[in-house]
Amino acid sequence: MKTSDLDIELELLNLPRVIKVLQEVQHFPEVDKGTTDGLKQGARYLIRKGRLRLRQRMKSGSKGVTGNLLKSFKYTVKKKNRGVLAGFKGGKGGGNHSWLIDKGTKDRYTKKGYFRGRVHRKTGIGNKFWSDTRKSETNSAMRIVLSKLQETVNNIRNRNK
Repeated sequence: MKTSDLDIELELLNLPRVIKVLQEVQHFPEVDKGTTDGLKQGARYLIRKGRLRLRQRMKSGSKGVTGNLLKSFKYTVKKKNRGVLAGFKGGKGGGNHSWLIDKGTKDRYTKKGYFRGRVHRKTGIGNKFWSDTRKSETNSAMRIVLSKLQETVNNIRNRNK
């Protein structure tokens, strides 16, 4: 990442102001709840946009949407460090194949030579539903998190006046 790109992101997020506000009110327990709620809202927003893109970009059958990948979206709020993980659950009925759909594959063969398919019939190119969602919607999700945090901080300030 270039320095100019980093400056633009920090300017967009207004990170120094957020850090200052967090240091002011970090001893209030409501900040933890507000931060967690903001992270949840941001993750839900990313998942909603990812599902929408997946529905739009599926190609075969009844738009190719069987539900397994749609139902496998999930998010987890980190407990120790501030953050949230948005992605897919694994296991039975999970989205273990999400990377195949997103990135694409060419012809896949086993060691014995059995054909196991490809993502797209002709090109093997994935539909990039999750990659594009992360690129285009991350800033919007961060704005949601920051607005929730600002709302929490304002509530604490108003209560203490």
